[in-house]
Amino acid sequence: MKTAIECIPCLITQGIKVSKNNNVSDEQREKLVKEILSKLSTEEFTNSTPPYLAKDIYNIIGRYVGNVDPYKDIKHTYNNLILGMESNLQTKIDIAENSFKAAVKLAVVGNIIDFGTNHAINDELIYKKIEESDTTDFATDNSERLYEKLKHAKKLLYLGDNCGEIVFDKLLIKEIKKTFPHVDITFAVRGSYVINDVTVDDAQQVGMDNIVTVIDNGDNAPGTIIENCSDTFVEEFNSADVIISKGQGNYETLNDANRGEIFFLFMTKCPLVTKELNVDMFSLMCKEIEEQI
Repeated sequence: MKTAIECIPCLITQGIKVSKNNNVSDEQREKLVKEILSKLSTEEFTNSTPPYLAKDIYNIIGRYVGNVDPYKDIKHTYNNLILGMESNLQTKIDIAENSFKAAVKLAVVGNIIDFGTNHAINDELIYKKIEESDTTDFATDNSERLYEKLKHAKKLLYLGDNCGEIVFDKLLIKEIKKTFPHVDITFAVRGSYVINDVTVDDAQQVGMDNIVTVIDNGDNAPGTIIENCSDTFVEEFNSADVIISKGQGNYETLNDANRGEIFFLFMTKCPLVTKELNVDMFSLMCKEIEEQI
């Protein structure tokens, strides 16, 4: 998915928001915004994806906030919040008529925890989306296709997205391991911090490394830009029989990937994405890639 003009205000807003939350002075924030604008002025938007540009923007932001993870505390807070709900969420899956589909749906609901979008994240919103999951249908539902693909798969690569959300991913992975014990699963995270995307630290905090192999992709874009990823990750990507790709950032960077068997699990949180997919805001998506010919 290529960058549109409408993406630019969102990228600038992220710089303003992060710098404000990290007590950057007004003078420095003005310099930050000007540097972001200068960077964006040199880009051909239609030749890049939003996560590609966001990587550069967050590298600029990092210099103004001290090259530390500006979302570290928030990430730990939301990991702990959802870990506290893990037992109840597991029960919701266990008692569901179709436990696999219930686990997939909850994994998509978890994608609401995204600080790279313009909607406000709070505990009440998360609780509301979890409660609504029982009566909310997928806007696009390829979960049966995913189930059938996993029946015959040997290797699954699961691309993580956000903090907090990773606990929902853990529950889906446990359901997959229970239903398809023959499948070897690798969970991939970002190579370094960006927004509230998951890193190895997050995977360890929620115990993901105790149930599957965890690797990082060698890059800090808030998506998966294959040409920037490590050789180890690319090998896993190419050799996987099935890929589960979480989040809008991964959708934006991989929806035209030159391979099939990718299933995008995400909640639509951007007007441009909803328009492209012809769905409503906050729609639940389980969408199989259309293989490129």
